[in-house]
Amino acid sequence: MYRKRIALRRRCAFGVHPEEDVWTLLRNAFTNARPTHQRVWSQRYAEVLSLFDNVFVSSDLGKRKPEPEAFLTIATALGVALPRIVSCGDLLENVEGARAVGMQAVHVRSLADIADSLGEILG
Repeated sequence: MYRKRIALRRRCAFGVHPEEDVWTLLRNAFTNARPTHQRVWSQRYAEVLSLFDNVFVSSDLGKRKPEPEAFLTIATALGVALPRIVSCGDLLENVEGARAVGMQAVHVRSLADIADSLGEILG
């Protein structure tokens, strides 16, 4: 279960609050998915998904990463300014898209990338 939770959290967007623990911050997910794919993973990983405050899905938003409007929509929904959001992703184009709109972003190639990058961001 832990590995599945981390795998889903690799595709995250979350508000940065320095007083919080790094893993606590990973509470809002954003993924590109079609409705048919979403039906499968939302049932299969319901327990993991329940750990998130919000799960933003591109097919629900009508916008996909790395489109600027997708990131802007999420920031508005969260009520968090773009520079206070960190986007973690395994696809470089999505990481670059997040950075282009003013978010902080982490290119995730391993679990260590998340912890190391957030450690630097949070100081």
